[in-house]
Amino acid sequence: MARRITIQRYPLLKVTIPLALVVAAVGIYLFISHTASCTADIATDANCTVGSSYNDHPTLVILPWLLVAAVVALAGALVKKKDEVTFVFPTDQLKSSSRADLQKVLDGLEEARRKGEIPEDRYVNARDRVLAEMGKAKGK
Repeated sequence: MARRITIQRYPLLKVTIPLALVVAAVGIYLFISHTASCTADIATDANCTVGSSYNDHPTLVILPWLLVAAVVALAGALVKKKDEVTFVFPTDQLKSSSRADLQKVLDGLEEARRKGEIPEDRYVNARDRVLAEMGKAKGK
């Protein structure tokens, strides 16, 4: 019995995540570098002299950029691609194997068990399947 696995991939994330990072970086730059002119009303609060400019950090400058960056990143997650992979293991092809091929599979299982490559319960299950097919192959 072949085993079929479905793998979901998001191919647009390779493009949209870097694009979202660039958009967010532009927004952060504009937020940090935003300046405003000092007026008499805010001269005491902003510690500036009237007529000069000071660094102002308004939230409404960065918020739209971060929202656009989030939308771009999420848009890449909406496109999915499903790949189906079929695995065919040697023990899956036992029915069409000859007695000599089954003996090779059994020898390979023994060798893997001696090296510790497969757990004991898995070895017993595989060996039982191979021996059952060998019994059927004897009648062929």
